Amino acid sequence: MRSVVLTVTLAASVGLLALGAREAQARGSSAPKAEQSAFTKAAIACAEKVRTTADTRACWSSQIDKAQKELDREYQRFLKAIPPDKQKDVGSAQEAWRRYSSSECDLYVSVFEGTMWLPVSDQCVLRKVEERTRELAEMRREYEAGP
Repeated sequence: MRSVVLTVTLAASVGLLALGAREAQARGSSAPKAEQSAFTKAAIACAEKVRTTADTRACWSSQIDKAQKELDREYQRFLKAIPPDKQKDVGSAQEAWRRYSSSECDLYVSVFEGTMWLPVSDQCVLRKVEERTRELAEMRREYEAGP
């Protein structure tokens, strides 16, 4: 049993490293540990203390829930900052973003086999939620700053 847990942990770590390398390469830079968000750091710290994929996923899910609440707050702030006639467009864009990000992160578990890809998918979800939160905050600030 312990060797299975170690194998799964090692495979998930390799998957996370591969994902991080791919992401850094796509951005044209490396992503040092200092650039990890507080949510990511907390998920990793939690995951390092557990032994099963289910427990690792619980670590990530907890942080995803917190990040999602932050995204929801920023979305509401953005809606309040713009005129009512623009809110429907923002709502449509947000729904399209949700579908896109879910599809993107679901690829890890649909293309690759094994439960080790579930935490990789979770990491993708967390990253997407944090990116969207930053995007909405930036758009809100730009809108509030005016022309």
